[in-house]
Amino acid sequence: MAVANARLPPPLLLGAAGTNCSKQWKDWLQQFEWYALVAELDKKAANVQVVIFMSAIGQDAINVFNTFPEDKRVDLKLLITEFNNYFTPKVNITYERFVFNQVIQVAGQKFDDFYTEVAEQKPIL
Repeated sequence: MAVANARLPPPLLLGAAGTNCSKQWKDWLQQFEWYALVAELDKKAANVQVVIFMSAIGQDAINVFNTFPEDKRVDLKLLITEFNNYFTPKVNITYERFVFNQVIQVAGQKFDDFYTEVAEQKPIL
C-alpha cells in the first residue's frame, strides 16, 4: 500500500497573531496521520518515525520539542502525547458555555452552516 510519492504535510506554523495553536496542531496532526498511514510509517524503526515526524513538523515546533524530557523524544506515540499536552489549553468551562450559548443563526444563514458552526464548538463538560 505504500505510495512512493506520498508527501509530508506542510510545516506547522505557530505564533501568528490571531491563530489558534491548538486547532492548527490538531489539523496538522490529522494530515500527518494520513501521511503516516500511506507511507506505512508504523513499519519503520521508532527512531526513524520520530525523525520523519520532526522533519515534517517545522522549526517552530522543534523549539517546543527541545523542551520535552529526553525519554519522551524516542517514541512517536509518546512524542505526540507530549505535543498534545503542550498544545491543548486548559478549559474554562464557564467561559466555554458562555461562548457556546452566544452562537445564533443569523438571518440568511443556511441551517447546515449553522449546524457546522455549533458542532465545531468545544464539548461542554
